Amino acid sequence: MKRINSGATAGVTEITFLRKPQYQFGWDWGPEIPVSGIYGSVYIDTDEVRITDMKVDTVFDNSAVTLHVSAEFTGAADGYILSVTAPDGTVVDKRGIAGSDNKVDRDFLIDDPMIWETADISGGKKQPLYTVKLCLTKGKDNYVATKRIGIRKLRLIRDKLPDGSDFCFELNGRRIFAKGANWIPADAMPDRIDEEVFRYHLQAAVNAGFNMVRVWGGGFYEHDKFYDICDELGLLVWQDCAVACRPCPFYDEKYLKNMLSEIDFNVKRLRHHPSLALWCGNNELEDMSINWITSRKYIDCTYDFFYRILPGEKVVCTIDIFAAGDPNISIVHTTFSIGSCRANWNAWAQGLRTFPARLSAPTTKKASKPITSATLICGRSGTDYRTSNITVRARRAFAASSALKASPTSVPSAIMPGKMKTICSPTS
Repeated sequence: MKRINSGATAGVTEITFLRKPQYQFGWDWGPEIPVSGIYGSVYIDTDEVRITDMKVDTVFDNSAVTLHVSAEFTGAADGYILSVTAPDGTVVDKRGIAGSDNKVDRDFLIDDPMIWETADISGGKKQPLYTVKLCLTKGKDNYVATKRIGIRKLRLIRDKLPDGSDFCFELNGRRIFAKGANWIPADAMPDRIDEEVFRYHLQAAVNAGFNMVRVWGGGFYEHDKFYDICDELGLLVWQDCAVACRPCPFYDEKYLKNMLSEIDFNVKRLRHHPSLALWCGNNELEDMSINWITSRKYIDCTYDFFYRILPGEKVVCTIDIFAAGDPNISIVHTTFSIGSCRANWNAWAQGLRTFPARLSAPTTKKASKPITSATLICGRSGTDYRTSNITVRARRAFAASSALKASPTSVPSAIMPGKMKTICSPTS
């Protein structure tokens, strides 16, 4: 049997023809253990009626919020009961007759809603979550779909700056100082990961003062429980599509169809989570493509997929914040930075050792007003970085600089467990 060319290389290999997590073929932090077989639950669905999609949109109007619930289903249903349960247990439900178009569309008005915040803003309190439940009826049978949502406003600020563009998240009208960790799979053997493992590490992130985790594209789309816990704890999630570092054969029609189906499924599965902040197309493919110069078709089809095909997909158009590629380079395709934002890879590649945490470029020292949004770098002295949003690069630690006293949110020091390597936005 021919051995598949593996290892964390940037070149063209046979690995990407398999839709398996890329880390399983070896990475700089983990072993080479490709997993085969089914490690999740398996069942046969024989329901006559099936809810195929359910979406909840929030529309703000001063102190009130309208929840617009839309759903699609297959089969013939007699009617439906649609309910919203508030965090305090209050229930509002609406009933109706299932239409012949196999769709449900209803609005719920909520006055003075309880607002979802990140853990650092709320003081670590459990976040208020609303439960939206759709029950289709057919005779004596019920077919149910449930979503837990949080009510919040989130946007990515990309304002122009003198030397580039800003890159900062605004939550409920307030700019946040994004700080967090790069989440890689919690175990080389996925079947050993359970809710207890998720909760342990995500709680550790909150205890360390984090407000964001980034689900790295070399792993897999995490289990529903992962995002449920992030919702509860107040941790934002930067979600990569599961593509990292290696070229993918998007030129192959069957592969392309399968990839689009995979992304469509996961966007629909995850989009109701209040913790989900941003979808990112890939990890480092634009950067790595310089190694594919002998395989030009990979370069062309990769750019075409992430910058033309994927952004045009119907389901992707429903995403509030989407970055087509690795944000280190995706918005300005010819540099390693997003305007004034730049990530320091050296601190991870070289390890922490004696690298000091420092606040960006020498120009920062000449600032005439307090710094309210800055780039925290764990890196070599003499390296030039510009102030923008927080970017942390360290292998196993989160170091804080005294210069951060000027920031509205402090960053505590903490040694993180081995399941995480420390970073923040922009992505690695």
